[in-house]
Amino acid sequence: LIAEAMTVAPVTCRAAESLRIGVARLLRSRVGSVHVHRDDKPVGDVTPQHILAARYDLKSEILDLVR
Repeated sequence: LIAEAMTVAPVTCRAAESLRIGVARLLRSRVGSVHVHRDDKPVGDVTPQHILAARYDLKSEILDLVR
């Protein structure tokens, strides 16, 4: 069932967190995206495609990928 496959809570990152943290949460949680927020407002999602586009520059801020 779809309901059984869905996570209870979305996986999130603050906009100021590093890409490394976002990647760790994405991999650990086995989800398709990490929701990025600033001041409790959503600003975008980071997907594996965004991570590949970052060219492994894991010093980037996660917010740089959703702009």
